[in-house]
Amino acid sequence: MRRERKRNKIIIIILIGIICLMGVGYAAFQTRLNITGTSNISSDWNIRIISAEVSSINGDAENVKNTYSELTADLEANLYNKGDYVEYSIIVENAGTFDAKLETLGITNSNNEAVKITSSGLTKGQTLYKNTTATLKVRIEYNNAYEGDASGTSGESTVDLEFVQNSEGTIEPTVDHLVTYDYTTNGGTSTTAENAYIAEGEQIDLSYTASKENYEFIGWNTNPQAVEGLTSLTMGTSDITLYAIFKVIDNTPPVIENVSTSRTTNSITVVATASDPESSITKYEYSINNGSSWIDGGTDNFYTFTGLTQNTSYNVKVKVTNEVGLVGESTSYTVTTNTLNAPTFSEEGVLPKTIIINFPGGEGLTYEYQVNGGDWIEATQNQEVEFNEPGTLVARVSDGTNIETATHSVVIKLKAEHLSYDNGKTSLPCEDVQCAIDKISDLLR
Repeated sequence: MRRERKRNKIIIIILIGIICLMGVGYAAFQTRLNITGTSNISSDWNIRIISAEVSSINGDAENVKNTYSELTADLEANLYNKGDYVEYSIIVENAGTFDAKLETLGITNSNNEAVKITSSGLTKGQTLYKNTTATLKVRIEYNNAYEGDASGTSGESTVDLEFVQNSEGTIEPTVDHLVTYDYTTNGGTSTTAENAYIAEGEQIDLSYTASKENYEFIGWNTNPQAVEGLTSLTMGTSDITLYAIFKVIDNTPPVIENVSTSRTTNSITVVATASDPESSITKYEYSINNGSSWIDGGTDNFYTFTGLTQNTSYNVKVKVTNEVGLVGESTSYTVTTNTLNAPTFSEEGVLPKTIIINFPGGEGLTYEYQVNGGDWIEATQNQEVEFNEPGTLVARVSDGTNIETATHSVVIKLKAEHLSYDNGKTSLPCEDVQCAIDKISDLLR
């Protein structure tokens, strides 16, 4: 007697369709034989269900119906709580004289989320040889993942078995192996895949999908720990298990953990440290105007801004994007470029007078000087220039962007103590003392 309370009523109708009619098979079979004399040839296409029994019951589940006729089995079960299930064993017999192969095993899941339909045993691609049987197990169970109220609801599913036959009476021999699509090892809850027997050397179907809550399905792989799916796979010489590979759906943007900077007079180098445990970082972007504009740095976590003005403050920011498009952005960092110092001068001697140009040190700087408005001359960091008469010395330093220039006026003054005598002659180019006096007077004017 059925229980007098609300329950889940689950109806499973198993329809087994036959593609090839017996008459067509018989005609094809007959055309390939020479029948002479009194030879008697007979053939028979006879595949049918011979049993549909309950194999196990768990919890408060109840079997309501398990009837069959020819190629149709009707199953019905009542479920009340999580853990309830009824499992049925359906035996299919090939009592004919043709070998048959299961071409299609189509199982549509219940339209009720509280019900889960699974099957095992008889598998797509499996050969059902003449005078043999095969067992298909169907389980109607309460879906443990369902969180709603399933009272008074029901679900239906149809299982279609489609066999094909060889007109010669036997299936062309192939070496077949089982492909098992394992979607549960990595936490999957459902799949569109069907386990199947595939001949050696044939391509395995990788187009099926699987589902896992809060995860993205990315493919099938023979390694359950893989991080990506296979793009193609050929059946080898043994059974294969394919595992559904999932990747967590990333809802968290990447984190910028640190931003460091270095600077010169005309450049700022930015180095970012960022992480994203759920997705890889695919792009870094950099700004020196507080995010008003950005430079795409690709996958490089560093970037150097060049051509900047010396002794100027810039607002540096970093932005990173992960592979699902989520963005993390840093706070703003104020960075001031270094000051490019102008050259300085020092003097030595009287006549000739030596002017030493002291250029600032630094990588990438160029030094030049100019005497009395002449051409620019390349200089060293501590350049010496001699003057025998008054003049003007200009020096400049450049970092490629900024230039600092300094000017020095050269003045020559001689005093009496600067003169030296040798046999009554001065060191000046004169023949007498008066000449020397005149020269000194000219220099002192």
